[in-house]
Amino acid sequence: QECYECFQNAYHDTWQEILETFDEAQTSSRPAVTVGQHSQEFGRLTKKVTSLLDSATTKHGFEAALIMCGKVVNQDASLGYIHTTPGAEEFWAERCRANDDTMIGHFRSHV
Repeated sequence: QECYECFQNAYHDTWQEILETFDEAQTSSRPAVTVGQHSQEFGRLTKKVTSLLDSATTKHGFEAALIMCGKVVNQDASLGYIHTTPGAEEFWAERCRANDDTMIGHFRSHV
């Protein structure tokens, strides 16, 4: 706890960015994982992102429409996720004329 506080004080304006960059570097340098592990990681990420977006909606009144998918064609076929905050719930249907499954499919094709 003390070390963490010293780190925050030493890098007052950039400590969060430093930790995020470190996490990204650690993530990209990890060894290959199994399909199951990859799927679990995707699930954990969707929960984190959903929590972050919902919190931003509650605290700051932000709205979001998000689509995520895996990029490995055959391996990641089941990894698709869509989330909208309450103010954006009908965004895909109204603006794109598509339901959630169709939007995930279009996004998979794009990536």
